[in-house]
Amino acid sequence: MKKFLIIFLALATLGMVVLYQQQITTAVLKIFGMEEEKKPVIKGIASLSEVSKNVTVKRSANTVWNTAEPNEQLAIMDSVSTGFDSTATVKFNLGYLMSIGERSLVVIEDPKQEAANLIEVSFDQGTLEAKSIQAATKTMGASVSTTATANINTPVGIETPQTTLRIKSNNTVMEVKGNTDLSMSVDKASKKAEIWIKIGEARVRDNKGTEVIIKQNEKKVLSTEAIEPEPTPPPQEEVLAPPPPPEPAKVIPKKVKPKKPEKRLSRNEVIRAVARQRKKIDTCYERNRKSGGGKSLAVKLVIRNVGAVSAATVLRSNLDDPTVERCVIFWMKAIKFPNFDGPPIEETINFAFQ
Repeated sequence: MKKFLIIFLALATLGMVVLYQQQITTAVLKIFGMEEEKKPVIKGIASLSEVSKNVTVKRSANTVWNTAEPNEQLAIMDSVSTGFDSTATVKFNLGYLMSIGERSLVVIEDPKQEAANLIEVSFDQGTLEAKSIQAATKTMGASVSTTATANINTPVGIETPQTTLRIKSNNTVMEVKGNTDLSMSVDKASKKAEIWIKIGEARVRDNKGTEVIIKQNEKKVLSTEAIEPEPTPPPQEEVLAPPPPPEPAKVIPKKVKPKKPEKRLSRNEVIRAVARQRKKIDTCYERNRKSGGGKSLAVKLVIRNVGAVSAATVLRSNLDDPTVERCVIFWMKAIKFPNFDGPPIEETINFAFQ
């Protein structure tokens, strides 16, 4: 009977330890003047409203990338990365929706200012689209606006300052305010950024203070190293009255060198230059195609005599996909052709996708 009582008490004690393990651990730590390490509470300024396939998040204090979860909170200095054929949508509490395309990297920066209504992100590579609540309402429906507005917690009847979105890419900074809808793609290798302002207006400046304005329905390709300013015409010199003619002198005829024939850009040279870029152009179609082959696209190029493309437009297309068309135009503008003499020339390039 005594052994049975001892075994019963031992089992009862063990059960109490297991049942109240957390309380016992806390009490012991308090006795010895120690406290349990508390997990940090994330003060979110944004959240991942949508996650597709391979999307990862790195917290500001960590070096490890973890798989992202829908509705996961994001804080200052957190990073979001998307893999191949992966997308994510970040919803900022201040009223912006940012859709991140595949193979992109976005870091939520700390503005280090006391200014309210300011969102600042670093965008190193890939593609993104950003919309304010007003722009998202027009394109995505009233449900998006209602959800985003609920996160702002703005009292009814009180007018708040317009939110400023600041996107940093290398040495250039783009700022937009208020009702805005834009898309931006950055190629880290060529250090070029294509910016398309659908709604609103953007100011882009580099670290030297050079600034350009991109207006509504306008696209521009800029260097992320420094903005290339528009060339200014040289100042005109004052025209003075001609001096009196000198006395006629004996003219000794000089040997005139024959002029070199003008160098023109042949069709074959154009085709070869485009062929060197064909792999990247095919990638545009492979990443975004919605159906099988049999698709075609005709692009009209205007080539300056220094070998640069000054304009590229779509003449004909049955792709039914503006994303592929914009991607092809981007890589066509990046082609460097051989130099030639004379005025700019126009060439039409036809593509067939299988």
